[in-house]
This record gives sequence, structure tokens and C-alpha cells, in this order.
Amino acid sequence: MGPPDVLVHNAALVRPDATGELSVREHLDAWAVNVVGALTAAAHVAPGREVNSLHCSHI
Repeated sequence: MGPPDVLVHNAALVRPDATGELSVREHLDAWAVNVVGALTAAAHVAPGREVNSLHCSHI
């Protein structure tokens, strides 16, 4: 089947808040979904991808 052509990371933890309203735990929860989730998904896909001459992944 080969490596995937497209990675769609369609996950986000969004909370309506004003600056300073979120607890540390709420910030960490959002970071885990919004950033770590995307990086983890990319890390699983990246090993099978080529890198072009500009050293940019095709992801």
C-alpha cells in the first residue's frame, strides 16, 4: 500500500476562556491534544516519506 499521501489531524481541544482563566492542567490537556497529537501523528507517518531537495518533508 505504501506511505499515506495525506495526513489529516482533525483534533483540537478548544475552550472559551480569557487570558489567565485556564488552570495549568487545562493548558497541558490542550497542549497534549493540539500539539502533541499532531506531532505524534506526523512522527508515525514521516519515516515512510521522502524528503525533497529543499529538505522539506512532503507531509
